[in-house]
Amino acid sequence: MHTSSPSLSEVSVVLHIFDCVHTQIKMGDDVLAYGDAFWQEKIGNDMKYLPLQQKQHAIFSLLVYLQVSLLQFLTFTFTSPIHAVRMRAGRFVSYIPSARDDENKFAPATLLRLWYKSFPKQTNHLDNMIKPYAEEMVKKESDQLIEEKSFQLKLRTLTLRSIRELLSPQKILEKYQSLAPFTWSLLYSFAAAPNRYRMYNLTKSDEDQKDAENDDWDDDPNLADDEPESKWDRSDIPKGFSRNPALVNGTSSRVMTVLSNIGLCVSGRTVERLKKRISEDAIGFAIELVTSGGLFATVFDNINIYLRKFQQRITNQNSMIHATNCANIGIDGDGVDAAAAEDLKSKLSMRGKRSQASFNDLVPTPSDDEHIRKAFRCIIAEFIVRYTPGSKKWDGRGEMLVKIEGEMPTDRPLPPKKTDARPFGVFDVNEGSKKGLVKVLETICERMQLTWQAWSSKTRLILGDWLTSNNLRAARLHRADDINAMERLEYAEEFSMLWHYALQNTHLLMRAHYGHAVLDPTSLAAHKGLLGRVWDASKPNYAAAKSLVRHSLIARLLHITMVKKGLRRWSDLQKWHPTLDDIWDLSKDICENHASSSAAEEMKKHDDDWHAHDILFIRDALFFCEFEQAVAYADAGRVLRVLSFWCFAFRGAGQHNYARECAEVILKWKYELTDDLRKRVFIAQGSGVTIKYIIEKGSACVEAFRDITHLVATFFSDSNAPRRSKEIAFAEDMRVLVEDMEKHGIHRGTKARMVMAPTKQSSGKGKKTKTEPKSAIIDIHVAGAEAWQHGKFTEYINATAYDPAVGYPITDVEKESTTLLNSDSVFDTNEENPIDHDAYEDVYGDEGSAASWVTSLGGGEEFATGEIVV
Repeated sequence: MHTSSPSLSEVSVVLHIFDCVHTQIKMGDDVLAYGDAFWQEKIGNDMKYLPLQQKQHAIFSLLVYLQVSLLQFLTFTFTSPIHAVRMRAGRFVSYIPSARDDENKFAPATLLRLWYKSFPKQTNHLDNMIKPYAEEMVKKESDQLIEEKSFQLKLRTLTLRSIRELLSPQKILEKYQSLAPFTWSLLYSFAAAPNRYRMYNLTKSDEDQKDAENDDWDDDPNLADDEPESKWDRSDIPKGFSRNPALVNGTSSRVMTVLSNIGLCVSGRTVERLKKRISEDAIGFAIELVTSGGLFATVFDNINIYLRKFQQRITNQNSMIHATNCANIGIDGDGVDAAAAEDLKSKLSMRGKRSQASFNDLVPTPSDDEHIRKAFRCIIAEFIVRYTPGSKKWDGRGEMLVKIEGEMPTDRPLPPKKTDARPFGVFDVNEGSKKGLVKVLETICERMQLTWQAWSSKTRLILGDWLTSNNLRAARLHRADDINAMERLEYAEEFSMLWHYALQNTHLLMRAHYGHAVLDPTSLAAHKGLLGRVWDASKPNYAAAKSLVRHSLIARLLHITMVKKGLRRWSDLQKWHPTLDDIWDLSKDICENHASSSAAEEMKKHDDDWHAHDILFIRDALFFCEFEQAVAYADAGRVLRVLSFWCFAFRGAGQHNYARECAEVILKWKYELTDDLRKRVFIAQGSGVTIKYIIEKGSACVEAFRDITHLVATFFSDSNAPRRSKEIAFAEDMRVLVEDMEKHGIHRGTKARMVMAPTKQSSGKGKKTKTEPKSAIIDIHVAGAEAWQHGKFTEYINATAYDPAVGYPITDVEKESTTLLNSDSVFDTNEENPIDHDAYEDVYGDEGSAASWVTSLGGGEEFATGEIVV
């Protein structure tokens, strides 16, 4: 906008003013030297009505003429004691919330913005000007946080509830915003400001975060942790937080030491004392569950920790810690008579009734077959809709998934309530033996603060693995004539945890279908190589094995879909847009012709072992998926139906212990459980240290901290969601497997493709003859049914049924196995499960996944490979 120059008359007026300046006027301390009367006489009223811009020119011209700098003028303005000057200066620095726009609400802020905008080369000097005042503000707000009484912690009175309330993200947010608004806005800007990548690539997904540094133990966790912490340097620091409050999660002790030394967090010693206190309170919280009068189950398992010494000496050797971890799980009591469910006499009166059982009690009924077929169809349909490339662009995809889920059959599911699981700490006892098991039960009774009479007067649900149940039954035999119910272990009602069935079935799938990569392209060994899974087959872990099984199953279903729809290329499948009716017809076809024993038998008649193996794998993997869904939805009826099939599968694969355990559940459910116990017997699941350290600061506080961490992550929308990069890698894996199956002509007709089992030569003296070659592809369900029917069922009943005369017989462990499934791998063993399950992904999954039931039994989220990268 063009600005006009002052007129000649205006300049003459200003010059006239300058001529009069020399006049001697007496200056008062609180009155301006040149008042209104002076200006009225010299320039009159006309200049009052000039435009604002001309007034500004006149005033600035006067400053220039008199050689008064802006600094001198502004210093006079904000330091003068004259009333008229102070009044206008005060009005300038006043905040006016009723102003129409933000610029007029606080004038100094407008001035500061103009400085930054108009003089960008001087911003560094402006920053230096602001810096000391910002530091003062931060210190002031820091003192307010330090003095905040709600942040003052006393470890002696700290409880799990109080630490959860204190670390509630909402509460911390409110406290920071109210007590330290400047610090909060500063940290928020620092954390949330978009970088250049985000500003210019807003539509692209975030890159994977780097793996966090592995957790590390404190320098010496065995040192006494009641030593007073060293004082902070600030002498005027009040009681309460000895540091600025900060949460450090997943870091090492070295990092914590550095942060503690500079005052950003508490020391490692304080964390150790906190862990001990939280463990004590968590155990007390579990005791409250026991004394509340409601139903509960106790689950425990042994933990073995190898202590490796850095230097071997006679008195300084490697050692093992054998301990037992424990938890109490609350059972929903709605609709259940708790007194009847815990009635010990009713339980004891039903012992031995399994002697009335017959082999037909193990055989799946026509109702079981129909249920499984329908479940298979729903699972196949869901996999096709969820994982077909390009399916996210299908019209009504979300509605399809909802309708498919609605068609999934149910059978006596438990009410949908959150499982109340409370860690009960660690015991310095090895429960891996009969003697150790009895000692664990006695120690649990003591920690629960119950007398042995109160503990043994009711039925107590004991959960564990097969070894726990077997040791408990064997211990009863040796104590059948003992003095009371506590010593005779009559109160214990043992069950194997469902997660152990999933772990053992993963071993079954690998044992039956790992195969030979060279001889059989449908084997899991071949798919492992194609996918580039680098985990060591001699030391497999649960998450990696489960991921391989699941991804192989999905790829086979997608290739069958291509074959059924006449497609030849992966890109053609991406262009396929079916309706829900098309999906249902396709899933029914796949279930009948590619996931049944009869279909596999038909392929065997044509000597097509490749196709037969493919069908048997799809069937067995679908059983695992059905079991996983049943556990996720706490559907006891569905679990029992799957176990009736697994009873034969485990026997056929040579895993006799869990074949017997499946039979144990089925027969106990039918013959030896009260009605009230049947309603709640299955519930939804959810180095350099000493045993003293583990007991005081171990598992109990770990679960408490994990709960708090999940709460914080959920609040900040950082829960464990599957990442886009994993989904892309998953889609690429599917493409590789599908193209390989297309290359080998799998699912496209039948032809003779035999896979021979390793031949076994006869042993002993004389002429050695080779046995007749046999196919390596067998139906483990059929083989298992034959074994049960030909004497094994009778042996099982004789070995497990209670006899009032002699008590429980000893249950021997069967070690016989078939060699037809041998693949020259670690999976050939049936004496123990070779699959490790100690890693985080083995036990935990992704609760936020769209298909959350995928991880109900651990094993990582749906797109993960489960591999542990060291």
